[in-house]
Amino acid sequence: MSIVKTEIGKKTLVGYGVLGVALLFYLYSVLARMGQPISEDELNWLVAAQSMHLTGRPVHYHNPEYFPMHSPHVYPYSIKLAFDLFGIRDSVARLPGILSGFLSLILVFALTQSLIRGEKEARTRWAALVTLLYATTPVLIQGSLIVENDNTVLIPAILFLFSSFIRCLETGKLAWALA
Repeated sequence: MSIVKTEIGKKTLVGYGVLGVALLFYLYSVLARMGQPISEDELNWLVAAQSMHLTGRPVHYHNPEYFPMHSPHVYPYSIKLAFDLFGIRDSVARLPGILSGFLSLILVFALTQSLIRGEKEARTRWAALVTLLYATTPVLIQGSLIVENDNTVLIPAILFLFSSFIRCLETGKLAWALA
């Protein structure tokens, strides 16, 4: 019995090893590109976060008197927090996006593992493979580096909502999804 258990453990370990490779590949890819210059629409978020860090009030890049936040406030505040912790630099403004991408990879792994039926080893291997494929997509890598909320905080939020919906369907309890 212990030989069978050892074999199963090795197969599961391979899946987690592939997950580790996916996470390391993602981190290497985004950290190697952190020095890209900020451009165009990114300036709105960067200037807003800088002004929030310095004055407590967001300022629009083109019009300092006006900055409507048409999107979740968590993104500019997360950039402000990064500035508070590490100083005002373009590379620091990209940290919330990188963390969001990393969280997205973890959520893709967990979601895939929960949606696939079968033995734990097979679910882990397939989830790790899907996560590796997602980690290599340019949209994830470049999207994590763009100082914009569309490819950063919204992706893990949508994945979390999807996970909540799946959990609600599996348990049959709406209260869990609302909590």
